[in-house]
Amino acid sequence: MTSSHGLEGKQGATILNDYTAKIIVLKQDTGKNLYEIGKMLKDIKERKFYLPRFVCFEEYLEGECEIERRTAYNFIKFYETFDVQSVAQWGHAKLQLILAIQNNTDRENFMKVHKPTESVQTIKEEIHEFKKEAEPQKPKWETDYFWDLEHKGKSILNDLNIIRAKLLDFSCLLDGCKLRDGWNEYERKEQIIKLNQEIIKSKGNL
Repeated sequence: MTSSHGLEGKQGATILNDYTAKIIVLKQDTGKNLYEIGKMLKDIKERKFYLPRFVCFEEYLEGECEIERRTAYNFIKFYETFDVQSVAQWGHAKLQLILAIQNNTDRENFMKVHKPTESVQTIKEEIHEFKKEAEPQKPKWETDYFWDLEHKGKSILNDLNIIRAKLLDFSCLLDGCKLRDGWNEYERKEQIIKLNQEIIKSKGNL
């Protein structure tokens, strides 16, 4: 079983080293290897293979793979959303634009109508038009109030999701700190632990 600190012992370290070596090689031809890179990064992140060598997934990305956080999460999203053939055909720039279409059916329909050979600029313009056509028409009379309320609710939900992600990141950082030399001797570690407890309580209320 995988612990909260990642797969323990030599097995976890071996898997991490193997994945890292492959990612570095595949990165030399990113266009053809987006799917495989995303697959390995997702496994490293979810199974916490980066521990205890790195405090968090983002530190591993910077220290070993030299991949920016946003790019890495895009790779993972490509792996989760598209099949291997689509990833190879469409490429990073176009897939990133296509992800702006949030509805799965709409996204699939767009990719059926358009071709991977179209330019990035064309795809960008077509997605803009596609989203305009897909959006419901805004009511013209008293239901404007309800429309605005719905969009305020969506905005609040999005903010909450961002906050939840930050709470998870803090717990991840704390797990990594506990494995570092000097943690037991750090005079203010109790304050950090109390902060984490308060964060956990707040997370339960979200």
